[in-house]
Amino acid sequence: VNLFKNLTKWGWLAGFTAGFLVVIPLSQVIYSTQKNSYAVIENKFKVMNQILYYINQLYYEEVEMDVLMDGAFKGIMDELDPHSMFISAKDQKNIDEMFRGKFQGIGVEFDILNNYITVIAPVMGGPSEKAGILAGDWILEINGESARGIQREDVYKKLRGKKGTRVDLKIGRIDTE
Repeated sequence: VNLFKNLTKWGWLAGFTAGFLVVIPLSQVIYSTQKNSYAVIENKFKVMNQILYYINQLYYEEVEMDVLMDGAFKGIMDELDPHSMFISAKDQKNIDEMFRGKFQGIGVEFDILNNYITVIAPVMGGPSEKAGILAGDWILEINGESARGIQREDVYKKLRGKKGTRVDLKIGRIDTE
């Protein structure tokens, strides 16, 4: 009976010690993994800062750092799902002005796909809907100028103005008949 008690006591002690020896290294691995992920991010920021420094100091022509950084932020967001996007300060200003009613546009929700302005949806009751513009249409020209490769900011400039401003568009559409 005494031998059984001693074996049980030593068994518990050995089990506790073995468990302790497994848990401590495991917790260090978990902690170091978290620590490394922050260290990896920190190192990536250091690399990015070095790249920006060299561009700023050594690039053969002047670079607008705001534009460069906006491109980097856009690239980060592009790696996420298709519904995540970066909105630059300039684009946000345009959006704010649009909703405050300072400017009127042709009334389309658009995106730039394959270098062309692609109509996502005409605004119900807006000028584009009244003109027969449909979702999926491409805006090929604005006031006689090609819209191929146009930047979002330029789209806002060309398609908005005071109420009643005339805008001539050349529209492309896939034949659905």
